[in-house]
Amino acid sequence: MKSIVFIGLLVFLYACQELGGYKTLTCPRKSIIDTAITGVWKFVGSKEYNQFELKTNPHSLIILPFNRNEYVLMFMPDKDSTENLLLFKAMESRLSGRRIANVQALFDKLSEGYIYYPFKLRGDTLCFWGFYNTKVSNEIDNKKMIKKFIIQHFNDTNYFSSVRKYVRVKTNLPLSK
Repeated sequence: MKSIVFIGLLVFLYACQELGGYKTLTCPRKSIIDTAITGVWKFVGSKEYNQFELKTNPHSLIILPFNRNEYVLMFMPDKDSTENLLLFKAMESRLSGRRIANVQALFDKLSEGYIYYPFKLRGDTLCFWGFYNTKVSNEIDNKKMIKKFIIQHFNDTNYFSSVRKYVRVKTNLPLSK
């Protein structure tokens, strides 16, 4: 159990190199579950930007409704992997039509912070990315400024860390009905 927590903590601390904060970008009660993104997704690769090095082994991402406003995200390593399952909680914010996941780690205890991951869903392909903290000004330190930054740089790879790409494997999981 301690190894699960330790590995999960390392992954989350590494992810903390990406833009985040202590609050969700929008009110959680305004977030609604989109069944188009629930299901099982297979990791097919990533593209790194700005010397960001994401070491990601083969895995699947399972996205399920957690309640009426949030999802649970399960990163399931492939059978041959020695890595363990990682759990996260997420809710969606929409900023000027752009979709952003507010992701919070669920390891030994609930994390206090969120990492903000813009994402796009096109058919059976899901892509999400983070903004590399070293590329983000230290002056962007409140929710209003972060939201403005995300809207302004949503598609600007000069600020990206890594774009992760997944393809749908399965929908209509018994747990998501």
